[in-house]
Amino acid sequence: MSDRALALVMTLFLGLAMTACGDGDDDAAPSTMPQPSSAPANLGDDAEIIEESDLVYLTDDEGTWTLDVAYPAEEGPWPLIVVVPPQIPSTRVTTDLAERGAVVVQGDAWATTAAWTTDPNPHLYGEMNRAACIVSWAQAHATDYGADPQITTVAGYSGGAMAATWVGLGLADDSGCDEPIAALPVALVPGESQFLFHHERWDPAFASGDPEPRETLDGLLNPQRWNVSPELRVGLWSAANPIGETRSIQNPPATDSWIWLRDAATPVVDDLAAVGAFDDERIDWHDNALLMEQRTKSAGMDVRNEVYDIGHAYTDEVYDLIFSVQPAGS
Repeated sequence: MSDRALALVMTLFLGLAMTACGDGDDDAAPSTMPQPSSAPANLGDDAEIIEESDLVYLTDDEGTWTLDVAYPAEEGPWPLIVVVPPQIPSTRVTTDLAERGAVVVQGDAWATTAAWTTDPNPHLYGEMNRAACIVSWAQAHATDYGADPQITTVAGYSGGAMAATWVGLGLADDSGCDEPIAALPVALVPGESQFLFHHERWDPAFASGDPEPRETLDGLLNPQRWNVSPELRVGLWSAANPIGETRSIQNPPATDSWIWLRDAATPVVDDLAAVGAFDDERIDWHDNALLMEQRTKSAGMDVRNEVYDIGHAYTDEVYDLIFSVQPAGS
């Protein structure tokens, strides 16, 4: 046997031995987070991605609602990623994620333009339920695109993050959808979110005495109301370069602070203090994420909470987070 052949045999033997025995660190605790999907980590820019646009997912009294799909031409099964958009959806997120190995469905909208521009309450008065119809449509048509509906991730950021979370935590009413949600999501990735609805534009809704805003806030932050898959993993993220959605608050909060309107809906002040949210005398998106991290962990979920040196947008860091939380396929 030549030296080169002998070296090859030894390399193969050592590789098999390491595979059978692990990395040798028997005392290391196994990670509770899932491994990335069995789909290729990145199909690359040269991968053939098929796109379909303006597909109707719902028609109701407010009009016709559409979505876009991007999926690899290569045969799956692929994980299914459903993106719930903010007011203006990202035009590139579907293809960016599909190139990494997924069938991606993004709604064009879930709330009327008038609701976004004239009243900042589409989140607080029931319109987030429409986001459930994006997920139910995606699952009903998943096999048409080579996706596995049992491996559904729901993602959203900015104004879409709360609606994505509303669906991902099993709070949404899907009775108005053409199809019910067939499988509870197994991953949820909301980012740059106001789970607290902390901006002053939401103060009138909480001060109005209407039950819907309080019930919505309590739903998002009260684990006792969640209906989730036992396999649900959560990936939270915030940007180090926010766009100014911060709000001043005293430490401790004054008796007339805006935070008490939220605390009346669901107790938050003690937990915000516990995670240090008042230390810099302001509430920002990261503080919202810290509170949600505390609540999801209290429910026994596997959670990652990341801060990235990025702007208010989807980036490669966020895509990496989505796929790291996405459970492995079959």
